[in-house]
Amino acid sequence: MLHFSEIKKPLFVTSFVFRLRQLKMQNLLVVIFVFILISGFGIYKLLINSESVFSPAIDKSIALFYKENQNQQVLEELKKVEHEKPDKTNMIMCQILKAAAYCEMKELENASHILNSIDIKEIKDDPRLQFWYTSVRGLILFRMEKYSAAYKELTQTLHGPFSEERGLALNKRILGRLCFESKAYKQAIDWLVQSSQHFLRAGLIKGIGINERIIARYYFRNGNLPEAFIHFTRSETELKKSDDKEELFYLYIDWIDFYVKKQDFDEALRYASLAFQNSLKLKNNSLVALALNNYGEIEIHRNRFDNAIGYLRKALVYYPDYRSQRGRIIASLDLSQAHAGLSQMNEALKYAQQAVYFVANSGQMQLQENAFEALAHLHEKLHNDHLAFCYLDSAMQLKDCSNSYVSDLNKAYQYSKAGLDSMTFKVMTLQQSRKKQLMIELQILAVLLIIITLLFVTFRLVKKKNAALVKKNMELLEERKHYSALLQQNMAIKKKNRNETDCEKLDLLYGNLIKWLEEDKRFTQSDISLDVASKELNTNRDYLSKAINERFGRFTDLVNKYRIEEAISLLSDSQKKTSQYKLSIIAAQVGFNSSSAFIEAFKKQTHLTPVQFRKNITQSL
Repeated sequence: MLHFSEIKKPLFVTSFVFRLRQLKMQNLLVVIFVFILISGFGIYKLLINSESVFSPAIDKSIALFYKENQNQQVLEELKKVEHEKPDKTNMIMCQILKAAAYCEMKELENASHILNSIDIKEIKDDPRLQFWYTSVRGLILFRMEKYSAAYKELTQTLHGPFSEERGLALNKRILGRLCFESKAYKQAIDWLVQSSQHFLRAGLIKGIGINERIIARYYFRNGNLPEAFIHFTRSETELKKSDDKEELFYLYIDWIDFYVKKQDFDEALRYASLAFQNSLKLKNNSLVALALNNYGEIEIHRNRFDNAIGYLRKALVYYPDYRSQRGRIIASLDLSQAHAGLSQMNEALKYAQQAVYFVANSGQMQLQENAFEALAHLHEKLHNDHLAFCYLDSAMQLKDCSNSYVSDLNKAYQYSKAGLDSMTFKVMTLQQSRKKQLMIELQILAVLLIIITLLFVTFRLVKKKNAALVKKNMELLEERKHYSALLQQNMAIKKKNRNETDCEKLDLLYGNLIKWLEEDKRFTQSDISLDVASKELNTNRDYLSKAINERFGRFTDLVNKYRIEEAISLLSDSQKKTSQYKLSIIAAQVGFNSSSAFIEAFKKQTHLTPVQFRKNITQSL
């Protein structure tokens, strides 16, 4: 029989070992738990809570941008970021937001330059930067009226690894507007409804009001006035809550169009008054001019042409500079219509021709078409059949170009839709039998054959179109020479008049400039400048600049216009060796310092490159 003391020791040892093992296991579990917490927190910081890496100034800038019409405040916040010496991520985001702000301030070249300065390689591994970069790039392309490219960019933001309510709201609004341009109306309204849902979740009620205005304009343009009235009313209700005077201004302009359409001129004038008051409060000359422009258009519809002319001339004075080309073009066309209503055909022709000069380098294809149509109708009334036909033909050429833009946008929509469905398509193909795979391959082959056929047809059409453009540019060159001769005759008459008005003095100064440029082909001098011209003409530089801006645009664009016309003469003269000169030699002869600047200016004016022009010249002569 064992003694109690003999069995006590082994039990104590066993208990101690058990407790030691239990303690080690608890410590091990604690270490594992702490490791999981630290790892989870690190992953959360790196992946989930990605927005926290942005500085407070960046977050505030994003919020201000999506409130809309706060772009100056956005830039002020971004200056704070730059002073903080931010890391690379914050610096890139700063550049993206700066480009967005400049874009909405209508400084598109500056915005595009800032965005293009960002190295794509530096954002490829950051889904957030990719989202914002692609969103802003799509916005800039949309403002530049590159609709097909804008659609492709913005659809990429919809299914990436990162998205944001405010960004999606604006992106889908733009996609809706692009679908309206391509006449995909059902899809357009669907995009805008989705956009409003994003704005609602983001707490940006004003965005809903703007979307309602866009939808209302669609119904208005399609003649559904009752539905347009409903959406305009909803838009006004939402926008008044935010008290955004600029957005309300544009809504009042839409109401003017609505009531003019209904022939309710009292209501149209009431909203014109509201728009004018808002423009004065905003201290924005462009908006003041637009309000005056609408007053003038109302008076035209009421056949009160004298009143209309008064408003429209004031509008031209208020448009600040060449950056307001669209407004100046519309005001000039309206003035032409008002003078025609009073049978003052010379004045009507003058303002229609002024609209053509304003629109030449503006990129506004629809307004350019309208300007040519206006001149065609005026010349038709004056029985100038040849000129009427020439301008009408130019308008038809522009209409064809406009239709091609719509076609490109439709293609972009179909391409993007196919991209969004590609993942589902791949899964389905993996599950299909070999027989179905063979059918798909045959379908792909058929599509490729169709694409090749379309490319061939497109090539032929482009070739034909280029030949037509060459011919048209040659005709316009002759027309310009004819107009220049008329201008010189008009100058000779005005010089005899000693009681000249300010406008006539500016006309005379502009005519002297044209004569000076054409003498000895001074425009081919590479060092020509506004300072040189004002000195040669014995006039004040600012006064000369005003004369040019009101009748054409920028001095540089005027000089480039003459240089390109001279280049066309050199390229089209088959009797001389100049038609075969290298582009660098022709560029130097007409006054350009580089071939790239020459090619860019040539394409801007003729819609062809010099190589395309030279290639097609034999077909047009």
